[in-house]
Amino acid sequence: MRRSAIKAANKELERIDAVFISYENASSGLIDPEGIERLCSDLEVDHTDVRVLMLAWKMKAEKQGYFTLEEWRVGLKGLRVDNVNKLKKALPELEKEVRRPSNFVDFYSYAFEYCLTEEKQKSIDIDSICELLNIVLGSQYHLQVDLFTQYLKIQNDYKVINMDQWMGFYRFCNEISFPDLSNYDPELAWPLILDNFVDWIQDKQSQIRMESKTKNSNFEDEEAIIKGEEGGRGRLVLLLPLRNVVPEGEDGEDEGELEDIATLFDWLVNLFLSPSSALSSIL
Repeated sequence: MRRSAIKAANKELERIDAVFISYENASSGLIDPEGIERLCSDLEVDHTDVRVLMLAWKMKAEKQGYFTLEEWRVGLKGLRVDNVNKLKKALPELEKEVRRPSNFVDFYSYAFEYCLTEEKQKSIDIDSICELLNIVLGSQYHLQVDLFTQYLKIQNDYKVINMDQWMGFYRFCNEISFPDLSNYDPELAWPLILDNFVDWIQDKQSQIRMESKTKNSNFEDEEAIIKGEEGGRGRLVLLLPLRNVVPEGEDGEDEGELEDIATLFDWLVNLFLSPSSALSSIL
């Protein structure tokens, strides 16, 4: 029984290795970016799909864009698959595994380290970070990621992001009520970039509230005119345009009637889209 189990394990390993060989670069002995692209095509996933990064995590791959034979074995044995069709079917389960809270923090940290492509590199440029955030967190925390990447692209204080800032943003997404930020406390040793991000959001929220208040005030003024709250002038709103655009002929008809009706229609559309402009043309 023991001998048969060993034999089965060896056969499985042979099949796993055979799949590796089908994608490897023969000269380097590695699956390189070109091989990974072919693998993605066979798995029917885009090379930027988060599941490709999850697969790299499962393999414990160390170098971005490359898989060694040992890493490949670790990943496929961990998923209990030995061919591409089985690997394709295993991707949904892999995603569930990664998204468990106990695993996701490790995966999130791994995603940053996997993108450190140079020796002794400790930070990642803003454009790459924005892409990585969308891949790793975009589906879970869409609004936070969308606003944070907006902020990163317009701010001028940071050219790169380090691991502490990267992990701080994940903590921010998990712990902070969004978008009201009611439980954000800048005294709790958040990375400074997140303090600045929160200030930026609050400034935008204040600006939106002010603009909304101004629009509401303008709308109330226009509504008051329409209702006739300024000395009965509101009664002229629908009468004056008619007098202006429908000329009176001796027999009540006019050759320009169709043109006048079109003018009236344009005025009514303008009244809907821009009340203040329409009203100012007759009052």
